[in-house]
Formats: sequence, C-alpha cells, structure tokens
Amino acid sequence: MEIERIEAIGLRRELSEPFANAQKWITSREYCLVRVESAGHVGWGECWGPIAGNREIIEGVIAPWLRGRDPSYPEAVHDDLEPDDIDAAKDKIGAPAPSKQSHR
Repeated sequence: MEIERIEAIGLRRELSEPFANAQKWITSREYCLVRVESAGHVGWGECWGPIAGNREIIEGVIAPWLRGRDPSYPEAVHDDLEPDDIDAAKDKIGAPAPSKQSHR
C-alpha cells in the first residue's frame, strides 16, 4: 500500500458573534484539513494554524515527500521527519525558519 494523493482543504467560517482576546477581535475561524488517499482508503487530519502557509507546506513540501510511502507505518514516517526537513520546507515557501531548539 502506498500513499497516492494528499490534499490540503481550507475551511473558513464567519462567526455569528465576534469575540475579542488580548490581541484582536476574532470574526472567523479557519481550519486546514488534510486528506490522504491510499489504495481506496481515505484518512483525514488537520493542521493547527491558518490556512495560508499550512496549505503551501502540505501540498508543496510534505505531499511530495509522503507520496509512495506506506501509510501502515506512521511511526516510520514520523521518525524520518527531522528538524532540518521542517526548516527546508519553510525555506522553500519563504517562511522564517525557527531555531533548532524549538523543534525539540
């Protein structure tokens, strides 16, 4: 079994009642869902944070890296993802890379 397709799906919902926190007024909620297909099976996950940026990282960096891998062994995929891979992904889309300590 191999991962065949990965798609990032952005969802945005306007709130009927905005609310404020210490930084700003919140008028909507955003979510970035991740859909993974393999041998007729579909799995779902989510990204924390805004759609913009997450979608680009998932589709432009993570998806090509995961395609062809066996989804039956998520631990192996996780173990192969090194902090340098995360920094390289952020460099590819122009996001600032965090310090090495923030990954540990």
